[in-house]
Amino acid sequence: MKFHYVVRALIQDGDYFLVAKHIKGQNTFLPGGHVEKGEQAEIALKREILEELGALVEVKSFLGALEAQWKDDEGMHAEIDLIFYVQSNLKREQDVKSQEDHLTFSWIHKEECEKFNLLPLGVRDLVQEDDSSYNAFWRSNMESM
Repeated sequence: MKFHYVVRALIQDGDYFLVAKHIKGQNTFLPGGHVEKGEQAEIALKREILEELGALVEVKSFLGALEAQWKDDEGMHAEIDLIFYVQSNLKREQDVKSQEDHLTFSWIHKEECEKFNLLPLGVRDLVQEDDSSYNAFWRSNMESM
C-alpha cells in the first residue's frame, strides 16, 4: 500500500472555493500536495500553492485532518490530508492559471461538490458548513527548514 501525507488549502471567495483537477482525472480536490520528509505542514502548503498557482497565501487556521483510501492501477493507496483555511489574493472573477501542466483550477459553488466529484468525500461536508468560525487544534514541534 502506498502512503500519502498531504496538505490541502481551502481558498474561498464567498460561497465559492477553488478546486484542482488532474487533466486526465474524473474528480476535483482542494489545492495542495505532498509534504516532503522533514517539512513542516504549513511550509509545505505555502510551497505547494506557490508551485501550483504562483500565489502567496497566508495560513489562517487548521480545519482538520481527513483519512482516505482508494485503489487504482498502481494498487491500494492511503492518504492523510491536513486541511487549512488560507487567505490569498485569488478571486473568483480572475482566471486562475495553473503553473503545472497536469492540473487545472476552477471556482465551484459550495453546493456543486457532487457535480464536480469533489474528493475525498469528507471535504464536501467541510466546504458546505456555514460555521466558518470552527477552529481545530493543531501544533507542530518541527523546525522550519
